[in-house]
Amino acid sequence: MMLPASTRGDDPTVRLLVAQYLQVVEAHNVSIPPGYVLLKPDVQDYIYQHMFNETNIWPLPPTGYRIRILKMLLAKMEESMSDPDEDEISDDLMGYLGSLLSVPHESPLEQAQKLSYVSYTVPGRLGHEVGASVITWENRGLILSSGTTGFRTWEAALHLATYLATPKGKSLIQGMDVIELGSGTGLLSLYCLKYLGANSVMATDRDPALLSNIQDCVVQNNLDPARIKTGIWEWGNPFSQDGDSSGKSIQSFDVALGADLIYDVDLVPLLIPTLQDLFDNYKIKHFVISATLRNPKTFSAFFEACGESNLNAHELEFESPPRESQDGLFHSTDVPIRTYIISPSRL
Repeated sequence: MMLPASTRGDDPTVRLLVAQYLQVVEAHNVSIPPGYVLLKPDVQDYIYQHMFNETNIWPLPPTGYRIRILKMLLAKMEESMSDPDEDEISDDLMGYLGSLLSVPHESPLEQAQKLSYVSYTVPGRLGHEVGASVITWENRGLILSSGTTGFRTWEAALHLATYLATPKGKSLIQGMDVIELGSGTGLLSLYCLKYLGANSVMATDRDPALLSNIQDCVVQNNLDPARIKTGIWEWGNPFSQDGDSSGKSIQSFDVALGADLIYDVDLVPLLIPTLQDLFDNYKIKHFVISATLRNPKTFSAFFEACGESNLNAHELEFESPPRESQDGLFHSTDVPIRTYIISPSRL
């Protein structure tokens, strides 16, 4: 993310606003700073420079989202004014709203299907490291498209990434060769290489379009393409991986990751042999999985299948911070999300 050098008008509540905005957090969940903060001229300039100045900021959220957030901010400023002679709203902000409203708008259907770059702020670095983020290509509100749910980053992936940012979580990744199942947008894979010290990463999915998007995001995140690869893996079938530039295929991994993989009970019979393949043929030591607790029967079927296959499942004692305490990788905690480490019984 490109940012101006000036930090005048910097404020913790404004930094939080910027991070949520760049992640395209649902507008009703965005934390709007207090009115007395927003009325400060330096703060308004900071907001314009860090959220709306198209010369300085990339990636920018979709146009419709920018309009909605800017209207919310202007409304809060207007209702907070007590002295019309002293309190003013920035010409830059008012002018930018006018420019957004003057261009033709996409239909709601087009907006619902369109992908864009999204910037996820890394937890624990808000205000300490400018531009510490992971960039993906997705639609934050898209549930299903082209037969896949992978064109958005789901809550379980954000939950798992938040866990991996902890000292215990990072110890599972640092210096390791990592493989991710059902990568979708690739957030976890990109995050592991960019900030968690992974030695190498293999992002896998069944949809070639998703893998193409991840390859593009490798470039957008300024990562070394020699250290992060992609490959198609149809669960239940052997993984046909490509060789690297030297023609040598990766023969083993240290740890595998997965998020929201068991949302459908019909996936369990496909996932279990894939895990066995990873343990037996790719020598992984652990499989770390996060899953949103939507259907207890699906969880029960997965754990029963693990037991029948001599795989142990150990639940990690970790809960994401509540939404109001999050400073990056923002996600809902309304529905329980559980994280487990799966290991062979022999370990």
